[in-house]
Amino acid sequence: MANGNENNNETLDNIQEEDANTAYWVALLLAYDARIFAERFAQQIEFLRASGVREQQLAGILMSDLVSEGRIFGEFKNAIKRGIVTGINQASRRPRDTRGNLVYRWIVAQGVENCSDCIPRQGLLNTYEGWTAEGLPGTGWSICRGWCYCQLVPESIDIDENIKI
Repeated sequence: MANGNENNNETLDNIQEEDANTAYWVALLLAYDARIFAERFAQQIEFLRASGVREQQLAGILMSDLVSEGRIFGEFKNAIKRGIVTGINQASRRPRDTRGNLVYRWIVAQGVENCSDCIPRQGLLNTYEGWTAEGLPGTGWSICRGWCYCQLVPESIDIDENIKI
């Protein structure tokens, strides 16, 4: 019985480490987008000041952009949404047991537009480590990047390879 508990603890440790890695990766994406926002925000202020816009007008222009989710704040909102969605997608599609030699089947979702990188992988088998080396779904290796709907499903699970979204 001790071996069963040790295996369960090892699996839990692996899951927690993978979740921490995913959270770190998403935090890096969001930090990068925040830096871009700060640069664009400063650039816009500089441009408006150089165009002769006074401080009070400047505040009004920026407030209007914030309220209307205009070019400056709308882009930042979309970047945050993209980072969160990517993180959720990565956490939900990652296999829970990545130890040993478990084999996973690449499943391409139907009902969405799939990229030319993912389609040839439909039904292919590999270990989690192998898929990690070749590129996991939604990690940016493919044309679809973070908008990938593909899944890795354990080979032992009898599943229709035409999963519809």
